[in-house]
Amino acid sequence: MPLPTPNCLAASRPGRTAAGALLCLLFLLAPGPGRARAQSPATQMRLRVVDADTGLPLPGVKVRAWVKSSLETDNAGACSLELPKPGATSFSYRIALTKDGYVGKFITWSSSQHDRVEDMPGAYTVNLEKGVSIGGVVKNDKGEPVPGARVILSGPPSTVSGERERSVVAPNFHSERTDADGHWQFGDAPKDIRSLTFRVTQGDYVPAFFACQEAALEDSEIIGLPEKDFLAGTAAMVLGHGIELEGQVVDGAGKPVPEVTITRNHQWRDPAAALATDAQGRFKIVNLRPGDLLLTFQAGGLAAQTCLLTLSNSMPALRIEMKPGQPLTGKVVDDAGKPLAGARVSLDRLNLGPLEYDWSATTDTEGRFLWDGAPEGGHPYYFSANGCHSRSEPSLIADGREKIVTLRRWREGDKTMIDGRVVNAASNTPLREFTVNVTEYKAGADSRSQKTVVDTNGCYSVAVDPTAEACTVEIEAPGCRPNNSGRIVPKDGDARVDFAMEPGQGEAETPPKKVLKPGDLAPPFAVTTVDGQPLRLADFQGKYVLLDFWATWCGPCVGETPHLKAAFAAFGADPRFAMIGLSLDTSPDAPKNYARNNEIPWTQGFLGQGSQSTVAPLYGVDAIPAIFLIGPDGRIIERDLRGDAIRAAVAKALGLQ
Repeated sequence: MPLPTPNCLAASRPGRTAAGALLCLLFLLAPGPGRARAQSPATQMRLRVVDADTGLPLPGVKVRAWVKSSLETDNAGACSLELPKPGATSFSYRIALTKDGYVGKFITWSSSQHDRVEDMPGAYTVNLEKGVSIGGVVKNDKGEPVPGARVILSGPPSTVSGERERSVVAPNFHSERTDADGHWQFGDAPKDIRSLTFRVTQGDYVPAFFACQEAALEDSEIIGLPEKDFLAGTAAMVLGHGIELEGQVVDGAGKPVPEVTITRNHQWRDPAAALATDAQGRFKIVNLRPGDLLLTFQAGGLAAQTCLLTLSNSMPALRIEMKPGQPLTGKVVDDAGKPLAGARVSLDRLNLGPLEYDWSATTDTEGRFLWDGAPEGGHPYYFSANGCHSRSEPSLIADGREKIVTLRRWREGDKTMIDGRVVNAASNTPLREFTVNVTEYKAGADSRSQKTVVDTNGCYSVAVDPTAEACTVEIEAPGCRPNNSGRIVPKDGDARVDFAMEPGQGEAETPPKKVLKPGDLAPPFAVTTVDGQPLRLADFQGKYVLLDFWATWCGPCVGETPHLKAAFAAFGADPRFAMIGLSLDTSPDAPKNYARNNEIPWTQGFLGQGSQSTVAPLYGVDAIPAIFLIGPDGRIIERDLRGDAIRAAVAKALGLQ
């Protein structure tokens, strides 16, 4: 934006002296807060930092920039920074400023802000505001000080997209540790401390949240304390012990089992969610909250098992008996029958659920694998190997008998194979005759095929395009109700899909599952947020809505977090746009805590575990993450968005690219 012409330089006005004009010209050229000295293209930036109240230079400001990890401003409050080379089409340049007693700042130039390297200034002046000192004391419910507690300060997320200067005050922006007397202090807090929340954690206690009681506290879990106490350094933060759960694991003979791995709520990658039994098979879990808790028990040679508990303050001791396990043993070969050494075998997810147990293996030189602690019954497994099509097996049973799993060698032009067996549900006998209907969904153009299968001992196989967004397989048989596979993703590899056919009179009794396509109306839903508030899609009518089906236990879902945050940072302030997460976790605490700990500001709804959700099937969601972009008219614009395509799709819809 061009600078306005000062009145003293207006050429049409008489009576202006040359000296006056010169003074005004110098005014335009002089740098001031946020004003760049004209220099194009610059190779260095002369950065000047001043006090926001006095305008005086600030020496000793720590500066971290693109290529310099540690600089300080001199007595004139200035330092020189090297700039990126001109011509870069994608760049991000950030300067971080910190000084004791002042609130820190970030300054950014980037291609996402529609900046060019050539336009970066050769001189820039920024001001820092003085901070205030706050503090408190952390004690337990007996009044004893809690040393070593971590006090994590969080401010509100930025609501301005693409702003040049930004305070460092943001979610999880700073933390302090309590001393031996439980005291903590922070001297660089913003003057408006009512916008801050404080999360206090210590391993022996339940984490707690605090804030100024004068602030509008919408979260019932946040404890309000007087603002004056924070400013006086005396805010009394009390931590309490949660529910304690004790138990013992024994074998079938009643003997204690040591070194049993116990994991909470399928949180396989969180070390804090796992423990092991001691030499007497005993365990203790502390600081639990009331509600449901799922424990998984795994040990070599014993059948893995789970235990679902409802926690209360008077929990009896558990006694878990683990039975001897039947080994899951097998061999992975290619389509020529040659053993595949180094093939990967792991448990697979089923019906959007989390991984049931934590196990994976690599085949030996003869292509064999073994799990001596496999759970009872049928469970889903996934097989892959270099140069081969991967394969899903939905229900392998650990019974000691060797399983032969064949992976097809990859060849140019290959299709994905879906195969399985069709049986009578009541007798488990194979059907002699049935019809296989296949629907493939490809960027708005569906294709359908049909084949009749006779005298194959119930076996069938169909080939589908691996580039299709999704496909479904439906079985029809005389005297049976149609049975539909639900959504299958061909790019995930070959898959076995078995069908048990129920008696029935017609297709209408079991309607095929719908897979939404661009242009279809998005099904309405009414659920609750992770905080228990009502959430309806209809409340966002007239907006572009980015809808994300996800769960904290889903690695690929968590992997999309940076891309989703980038989309929110770019478009979250646009009144035409909204984002909604729909969690398929087992409890709302998991997505709520994940959102808080990872600075996720958009609305989070809770659906419950995938097999219990009624909303996911409306959208044809059988695998997550499943990310949809919905238009103001309520119709699907795009689906199955991933990575950088998320932000690009939103930008295109909003007319910003």
